Amino acid sequence: MVTPRRLFLILTFLCATTYAEATSSYSDRTSTESLRILKRMEYKEGIPNGLLHAISLVETNIGQTEKYKPWPYTIRLNRHPGKTLNDIDHAFTFLDYLMELGFKNFDLVIEDETFYSLSGINLEDALEQKPDATSFTISARSTIKYLKNKKDAEQAIKKLVDNNWYDFKIGIMQLNYQVVKNNTDDISDALNAYDNINIMVRQLKKVRRKHTWWESVGQYHSKKPTKAKRYVKNVWSMYQRVHKIKVR
Repeated sequence: MVTPRRLFLILTFLCATTYAEATSSYSDRTSTESLRILKRMEYKEGIPNGLLHAISLVETNIGQTEKYKPWPYTIRLNRHPGKTLNDIDHAFTFLDYLMELGFKNFDLVIEDETFYSLSGINLEDALEQKPDATSFTISARSTIKYLKNKKDAEQAIKKLVDNNWYDFKIGIMQLNYQVVKNNTDDISDALNAYDNINIMVRQLKKVRRKHTWWESVGQYHSKKPTKAKRYVKNVWSMYQRVHKIKVR
């Protein structure tokens, strides 16, 4: 017999939207126009041709799908550090909360046993194997959501905010929620490609005053040298790929 919770987990898994699925059902005009805005902003601001494009593909993870057109309705939920619960009912309730936020991939520690990268269904199965345990630690891995249109993206953002979860990124350049909130009166503006790119470019150019473009890319991402260096390496690799293909 399928329980209501199991049915919820199954439906959530089946409804999870990948980039390919999202982009198979939208007008190509949205993605193409977003790319044109990126290109115009590069030209207008004197930014190396293809740099913003490469950053967008890295930030949204779209470049890893072998696709090269940006998508403005992208939301990334940063990793949830999770919590430790002392009984299985609380563990199930917390899992339901994480799933409601949109997380799809979890780590679980039951007393001294650790499980990595579990789906919601697999995590539920692991919990049910040890119903009498007294320590359950559940955390959620970063998740990227590609929404089909602006309305769906707005609803996803509202759900996060209504659940008091603010550690997420928005839009074509993947701006942190707090950055968006500090730069616009309406959070949904960050789903507009031009507004999102404009906020990001203002930040990047502030860093650019004291650094080369590539140093600025690293500093924009992180003040920690190791993270900055790794990010520059990823963007540089994507930058080279963008220049080897024709994307219109």
